[in-house]
Amino acid sequence: MKDVIFKSDRLNFVKVDIKYVDDYLVMVNDPVIQDFIFIEPITFSHDDEVEWVKMKLDNNDPVYTVIDRESGKFVGTVEFKDVKERSSEIGICITPSFQDKHYGTEILKKVLDYGFNDFGLDEIFLKVFSHNVRAIHCYKNVGFIEYDVVKDVKKSNGLDVDEIYMKVKKI
Repeated sequence: MKDVIFKSDRLNFVKVDIKYVDDYLVMVNDPVIQDFIFIEPITFSHDDEVEWVKMKLDNNDPVYTVIDRESGKFVGTVEFKDVKERSSEIGICITPSFQDKHYGTEILKKVLDYGFNDFGLDEIFLKVFSHNVRAIHCYKNVGFIEYDVVKDVKKSNGLDVDEIYMKVKKI
């Protein structure tokens, strides 16, 4: 695949592309994923997603589509957001059919390596809702530590949910 920006053992990381809009929509409109990434549910249309891709490409934003190398299937997206000096937030989302298969760990390890060694970052941080236990476990597994919590940012299934801030520094 000629458009690969970087890769890990099983995955290729490519620029976002209009050809993946339907895959992005399946992922971002999934109710479980929405509960883990948005305070309030929102439905994205095909046109919304096309505009998002165009904006990311026009701005040359560091947003990557993750593709399983063996099957050629869409796995998810990962993005460096709010890059300032030598620090950046990341956002990661994995489509439901590829969850619970250790892709999150592989994606994060590669993104940390790329962010620190190729992108020149010293610190990478993220935000995660407290009820996203699998993600928190994954983040801790690759070295993220909690540094702040905002209490009760939303409700999920009647329960109060906090927003946890985590970071990892270049070693």
